[in-house]
Amino acid sequence: MSKNSFRDILRNLHVRDNLKIIAGQNDRLFKLRPMFDLLNFHFNQGYKLWSLACMSSYVYNFDIYQEKFQAFKDDLGFALDGRVLRQMTESLTEKENIAIFDNFFSSVSLLEQLKDDGIFACCTIRSIRKGLHILAPNRTSNRANLDRKHGVYKGRDSKTVLFASSYHGI
Repeated sequence: MSKNSFRDILRNLHVRDNLKIIAGQNDRLFKLRPMFDLLNFHFNQGYKLWSLACMSSYVYNFDIYQEKFQAFKDDLGFALDGRVLRQMTESLTEKENIAIFDNFFSSVSLLEQLKDDGIFACCTIRSIRKGLHILAPNRTSNRANLDRKHGVYKGRDSKTVLFASSYHGI
């Protein structure tokens, strides 16, 4: 996009009337606030927003979930969770980043693929995931089990928790 095209868009796209600005208002996004209010009104059930953020909460990348209409660059056989995570992390240019995510996104094959891309991962993982070798049941014991080959740790708190890591294993 050329500089002149960008200026034309800025000149002609208005969300709020500048003459109705309230003096002393501390809202830095006051020009965009009507658009946010409109989105919140029409999507009162909410909407999913995927985001990639650093430890200090700065957002590097984000995308709004569009159900079946969403296009992804490469599939590699992953379901929605894996495709979203791969798309979010492809913008990371530094090597040896560590991604931390919850059990919605986790699978052993995704951990291996991210490791091949130079991104280490730590996550909680569901026991029903494909490729996960079930560790020995320890319902009576409070001791933890560890599968070093796949980097899966099984521990007990009030219930059993599975933790997978390509940073510590695989």
